[in-house]
Amino acid sequence: MALEEVDGGEMNNIIVDNIVMENVRHYPIYITLGSRNRGPLATTKEGSVKNIYISNIRVLNADSLSGIQITGVPDYAIQNIQLRHITVQYQGGGTKADGLRSFPELAKGYPEPFLLGKTPAYGLFVRHVQDLTLSDIQFETIENDERPVMYCNDVNGIEIDELKAPVARGIPAAVLHNVKNIEIRHAPLFQSVVAD
Repeated sequence: MALEEVDGGEMNNIIVDNIVMENVRHYPIYITLGSRNRGPLATTKEGSVKNIYISNIRVLNADSLSGIQITGVPDYAIQNIQLRHITVQYQGGGTKADGLRSFPELAKGYPEPFLLGKTPAYGLFVRHVQDLTLSDIQFETIENDERPVMYCNDVNGIEIDELKAPVARGIPAAVLHNVKNIEIRHAPLFQSVVAD
């Protein structure tokens, strides 16, 4: 499922509900705002993505390239994303090296994250986002995955209520860079977090 706005348009008030996906390649849910802006220079401005509600999703056998991705661009955050009642089964197999790699920005390019390789988290990768709600989220892996469950960078406002996922031994559940205003309930896996 890909919700992409990269050429100056406005994506607002999207509701996705009650979907089952099987044998998913590259990513199960991908929400992105880019600044490719292929329209006329005089009239094309930065686009926006806001008010996206995704619920009651079951994903079976998603490949290990990428988890759920939500990525805006610097100074133009994606706003008000709600993910509720979502279960994703990943193939797993990510390594510690995958979890430590730098994941480049794709703001001006073609909006396909598989071009950038594996994300540094297997479950959820979030960058340049304001106000993210995660409620009743479950990630599963068929094979062990040595990446963190969640990686967030430049995020203001995260509310997590009940998130379950396996965490490999010695690996933090989440890596948080420049994250403000986070509230976590019913998610004991987040006892191990790397934050700055």
